[in-house]
Amino acid sequence: MVIHEIPRCELELGARWYAPLIAPRQQAVRRVLDRLDGAESLSVGALPRAGLASAWLLGVVSTYGRPRMRRAVTAGAQAAERYNLGQFQGILDLAERQRAAREQFGALRGLGRSLLDHDREHALAVLHNWQARPLEAPQPESVLFLRALTGWAAVAGRIPGELHARLDRVADALGWLAEAHLSEDAEETPCFEALADLPHSALVEEVEACLSAVPALRQPRQPRQLSRWQPRTPPSIEAGRGSTLLGEDAPAVEVALRQIVDDGLYVDVGRWLLDRGGKRVRPALCLAAAQACGGPRQAAVPAAALVEWLHQASLVLDDVMDGSEVRRGAPTLHVATDVGSALGAFCWLLERLYTAAEGQPEAVREALLDGARQLIEGQYEELCQTGVVWLDLRTYHRILAGKTAALFGVAATVGALSVGASKREVAAVAEFARCVGLAFQIIDDLLDYTGSLDGFGKAPGVDLCAHKITLPVMLLRGELTGPDRARLDALLHERVADEADLDWVRAQLEAHDIVPAVQAAARAHLERSERALRRLPADADVRALRALAARCVERSR
Repeated sequence: MVIHEIPRCELELGARWYAPLIAPRQQAVRRVLDRLDGAESLSVGALPRAGLASAWLLGVVSTYGRPRMRRAVTAGAQAAERYNLGQFQGILDLAERQRAAREQFGALRGLGRSLLDHDREHALAVLHNWQARPLEAPQPESVLFLRALTGWAAVAGRIPGELHARLDRVADALGWLAEAHLSEDAEETPCFEALADLPHSALVEEVEACLSAVPALRQPRQPRQLSRWQPRTPPSIEAGRGSTLLGEDAPAVEVALRQIVDDGLYVDVGRWLLDRGGKRVRPALCLAAAQACGGPRQAAVPAAALVEWLHQASLVLDDVMDGSEVRRGAPTLHVATDVGSALGAFCWLLERLYTAAEGQPEAVREALLDGARQLIEGQYEELCQTGVVWLDLRTYHRILAGKTAALFGVAATVGALSVGASKREVAAVAEFARCVGLAFQIIDDLLDYTGSLDGFGKAPGVDLCAHKITLPVMLLRGELTGPDRARLDALLHERVADEADLDWVRAQLEAHDIVPAVQAAARAHLERSERALRRLPADADVRALRALAARCVERSR
């Protein structure tokens, strides 16, 4: 007699309160979990909440959506289950994170391009709908976990806004139910009432079956502390140093920046981010580009404020992902509040940007959206290459082009568009700015090793601890051999650096004359930027652009 072994994952999930939701799509859920199984010693199927995300996401899209973007749906399910694994079993190792990034990058990039080309208004409407439900009370992570997945389903499946709002209420109730199985202090909210608003379907019946099974499957609750996504006011800080790059335009730019975040759920966070200060390089580029294209700088102030807030939003997310604790001499937002509040503020900033940009010309809005897409691609590319000690220069520059140079180019583009510049002029200042952005980021990468907290505004060594491969260590690795190279490789690939390691890397950079080589690489990009300016009319006023480019390289902060 042949005895067929039942997979452990199947046995574990079949006893869960949400088993009726998994059963109709068991094979698809198992395929998602099998991608993660073996990444850690414990079976993924044994984790709390395993499979719930996949089953809900796949069920919502197949029942109420248009399952035309299957890769994006699958990528979303994998990302959600991987997040769940990290929540309940600790942070995944570097190799697993890189594999995840590579798997999901293509699908996510495809979704992003599709949204920009065809579904932009729908995607922004989903974001607005998600934000429209105020977080009047602290919401546990399980609630926001399922609500975020429902938003993803609405985008990938092009679910109409009103129906998404109803599904969001069901996800809210399911999230509280999931939390009730995990925490001592969680409250359950009525789910049948939310289900009544949905069109009748097999999915509704499955959720009802889940609810009916809950009393019999109640597990002992384990006390735990999870971040709750709620607006928290950061503690007061001393106002940061004002920008010296904007000159007499600084007051007008600051007023425009404050107008974008003058109301809403996270208004205190918006004001706090402004008080923290900043160099305001991108607004300065925007105004200088307008001047070079023959227009008044003041005409570009609204666009300059939009670019700066897009940059600020990206910093909030970057700091969460990198675990950075200090920026501009003050705590990062997720340290000053918590991770949940920082992520909420990030979504809120995107909504505020969308609203503020409605009054801008279509070309300006297009440039801003394209900049946001390139930022996302640059961030994913960097994650894919984290810890890759043999990173080549071409890939390094591609990362810089997405994470920094692209937004520099957008700043110059919207500045030129704000004063009615010709296509040739827009292309010239945009290319100039992208070259300056590359030089700026190369110097920034160098300052992460040679700068100080007082001068640089953030703790040095962040890139080393995060295993980010940047030009200074790339050049240094080419000079080292034997045990020294092995030590550097270990720091860049797996071992968390301490203060002694940072001091050692600094000493090696000095001993091998790496600092002048990095500075020379930055200056080479400045020379390219100068060639771009030659495409402007002979009488173009490019003094502000040239001065700004020089200051981006000759800096200590």
